[in-house]
Amino acid sequence: MLFESWLDRIGSWADHDALVHYLIAPMIASEPERAKTVFRWAKSANRWHRCAACVALIRGARGKMFFPEIKKLSNSLLADEDDMVQKGLGWLLRETAKFDAKRTIPYLMKIRGRAPRLVLRTACETLPLATRKRLLAAHIRRK
Repeated sequence: MLFESWLDRIGSWADHDALVHYLIAPMIASEPERAKTVFRWAKSANRWHRCAACVALIRGARGKMFFPEIKKLSNSLLADEDDMVQKGLGWLLRETAKFDAKRTIPYLMKIRGRAPRLVLRTACETLPLATRKRLLAAHIRRK
C-alpha cells in the first residue's frame, strides 16, 4: 500500500504522530482489512515502523475495533526495549482501555508482570485509581 512507503520518511515523534495518528490510523479504521499490515511493521528493525504498528490501530480502538489484533500486536511488542515503541504501545493500550475497559483491564492484568513499566503506566493513565494501583503493583514487587 502506498501509505506504507510513507513510514520511511518518519524521523521524529512529531512526524510519526502527524502521519500515523492523523492519516494512516483513520485509513485503517475505515477499511479494517488493512489492519493486518501492522504485523509486518511490528517486525521491522525501524523503531518508527514498530511504533506505527501500535498507533495505526488507535482510531479503531476508539471504535471498539481490533481487540484481537491489539492483543496479538501487544504480545509481540512487549519485549521491545525501544522507548518510542513502548510509548506507542502504551498509548494504544490506554485508548483501548478507555473505550473497552471490560476486555482491556483483564488483558492488562494478565500481562502486567512482563510488560515494561512505561507501557503499563501509560496504559493505566485514565483508569480509576484503585485499578491503576492494582495493575502497577506487579512492578513494585519486582524491584
